Amino acid sequence: MTRYVTVKIPEEIGLQIDKILYKAGYSSRAEFVKDAIRRLLEKFNEQETQTCRVQQANNNRV
Repeated sequence: MTRYVTVKIPEEIGLQIDKILYKAGYSSRAEFVKDAIRRLLEKFNEQETQTCRVQQANNNRV
């Protein structure tokens, strides 16, 4: 069973999301926000993986 947490965002950001929701193919704010968070997490994970590879390469040179 998936558990959920509540996140509050400023109304201004919510209104900006509302302007592009359906154009971007999302059916709700929650769907939009979950996708945005997933994408950002993937980006951070990719950057961390690259950083680890660079560190390993540097360690192998020593």
